[in-house]
Amino acid sequence: MTPSTDSIDPYPPNVGIVFRGTELDPQKISTLLGLDPESSFKKGSQRNDGKKWPHGFWMFSSSGRVQSSEFMTHLLWLVEQIEPAKTKIIKLLKEENIDGEINCFWIMPSSQETLVFDPDLLKRIAELEIRVELSIYSPDNKK
Repeated sequence: MTPSTDSIDPYPPNVGIVFRGTELDPQKISTLLGLDPESSFKKGSQRNDGKKWPHGFWMFSSSGRVQSSEFMTHLLWLVEQIEPAKTKIIKLLKEENIDGEINCFWIMPSSQETLVFDPDLLKRIAELEIRVELSIYSPDNKK
């Protein structure tokens, strides 16, 4: 028997900033942002499948750091963490051949939800000059 969507426990949103690049040095990113990543590796690091990574990677997210089921709480928290390094992020993306994004993951509590973005928050995100990726799922996909 399949449980109804009402019986599915809410899955907390996760919002993070991700950087990738062939010349990415994770320690440099950590130093620039003043943040410790939850995951990072250099180009050439060993993967679990025995192959080597063709690029470097650095990720910092709200997972385990923000205790809220509200998507906007996670997004605002991330912006507050990275905003002090805004000019460094812009320089990194434009001058160092590094790709970056704010990555947002959310399984909605019900099959119909509304996200309302505050104009001030959108302006703050736009001033970071980084793209935003939203992955939003219906609770029906969680089964």
